Amino acid sequence: MTLTAVPLGATAVEPTTNSVTIEVTIADQDAPAPLVGAVVTLRNETSGADVGASTTGLDGRVTFDVDTTASSQYSAAAEWPGGDALWWLRTEFIAKTTSVVAMNVQHPYRYLTGHITATDGVTLLPDLTGGAAVLSRGDSILQTIPLAADGSFNTPAVPTIDAEQYRLSFTPPPAYVLVDGQDAVNAAFELPTDLDGATTLDVSRQFSVLPLATPKPTPTATPTETPAPAPVQAPGAIVLPGATGLSEGLNAMSEAQLEDLLSATAQTRSGNTVPITNEQGQVLGLAFGVQDSIQQKVQTLIGSIISNMAGVAVKNVPLVAFDTEEALQRATLTNKVQMLDDQVMAKVEDIKAGNALMSRIKVALDAVGTYSDGPNTPSFVEASTSVREAGVASDPFLDASATTAIAVAPMLSTKLTGLLYSAENYQSLEMDRLHWLIARQQVAVRALNTFLAMMAYSESRIIGTMRSEPVDVGTVQWANGQVTGSFDLSAVPDGSHHLILNFADLGVTIVADVEVQRGTPAVMDVQRGTLAVTGAQTGATPAIGLGLLLLGLAVVLGGPFLRRRESRA
Repeated sequence: MTLTAVPLGATAVEPTTNSVTIEVTIADQDAPAPLVGAVVTLRNETSGADVGASTTGLDGRVTFDVDTTASSQYSAAAEWPGGDALWWLRTEFIAKTTSVVAMNVQHPYRYLTGHITATDGVTLLPDLTGGAAVLSRGDSILQTIPLAADGSFNTPAVPTIDAEQYRLSFTPPPAYVLVDGQDAVNAAFELPTDLDGATTLDVSRQFSVLPLATPKPTPTATPTETPAPAPVQAPGAIVLPGATGLSEGLNAMSEAQLEDLLSATAQTRSGNTVPITNEQGQVLGLAFGVQDSIQQKVQTLIGSIISNMAGVAVKNVPLVAFDTEEALQRATLTNKVQMLDDQVMAKVEDIKAGNALMSRIKVALDAVGTYSDGPNTPSFVEASTSVREAGVASDPFLDASATTAIAVAPMLSTKLTGLLYSAENYQSLEMDRLHWLIARQQVAVRALNTFLAMMAYSESRIIGTMRSEPVDVGTVQWANGQVTGSFDLSAVPDGSHHLILNFADLGVTIVADVEVQRGTPAVMDVQRGTLAVTGAQTGATPAIGLGLLLLGLAVVLGGPFLRRRESRA
């Protein structure tokens, strides 16, 4: 076990309380990770009494306001709650000068992942936003993890246990309650150590829920038959009855359903999503409106595909939809890279702050040494100022004068040397964490680049459907920018239409508003006859290929497509 206490910051006026942050991490064969759910107890070492206790948050930290007048020496003890002591760690620190106490638990750990599914006895709930997976041990709740809309979750680091002591329960969304008697569903499980390190263990669960009771209507003289309740659907979802997949559902939807979907996504220009489900509540995919800031870029991308279609122009791209699996995979990779980028930058700032602190301590040591070699008022003032800047708010040296401080200067030098040693150890730990984060960041970037490269260069079908009431002109297929089918535009009048492009093997569907305007009747007849036979001309898509189009979409659309819908009053 490694323990380092580092003093950070100071004030010129001696405080009666000091804010101390206890940082608990866990590591064994893997790099240190924040430990969420550890119970930290603060103890006054002078009186021997416990003066506070709290549980570490998502960053593995908990902060106490320490009464420096009650005692100069305190200790922090951390444990993993839930019955028998899986491990226990304790360290002492100086009340007045310590800002951060790092406690590193040497114990193997893993991560939990999975999906929570909930049924009301008839259908599965399609949206579990507001629900949470709850990890417990014994009578102690360890971690509460908010669920994604589809019920997926990933926990922070969890210490391994070779016994069935962990349980995973479910807190349903606000409109539902759990059905009684689900102990069999919430069976205890073990989390054995994996020789490969901090791997993930799938602990998916299914629970039964009931909707919260609603007030009964006031009885009337003439009773009326209560209609059967409609199937449970996600709030704001577009329902496509009979659909089993996103592309199939979008291509087969009626004009009224398409207009409903376009109307819904027109309200999501801020990046929020509209779920697309079937009548069983299965989430087929997520749709969103293309924001004004990137509309022109997306129109250019789509226009490059239809540039060979005479008389057809893109006016607007109102909708892009991703099937659930594709959306989650890309969002997971993108979010992981962004998260690691943020963590690396934060750790770099921490290390810079630590370097600055060590520099101030060294300056203070030199200043005290200069004073000791030749005590006088200027050297005493310089030493006192440097010592305070190094984070020492209280010391006999600071309370002395230029003539009397020489007696306590050696003790101050010893104290500063200890602080410097402690800071150097802490910096070493921080550098180890930075190296580990950078390695994780590089792995995540490679994974995302591989995924985007696969999108950019893989062969994939793009099936297009030109729709407007009441004309459906069929489909065309594309392979790496080559047209292998044809649109039958012979029955399409001039005017506005919807062009649905389905990137079938990549899980993406785009709806574009296009204008068909082919000139005089004679020209129109010739062009229509040609298009009816050949469709768009065979050849490479100008400026951008199929894969590059999807890669471009990933770049210009970025992460907003998977944001959860904001709640509306």
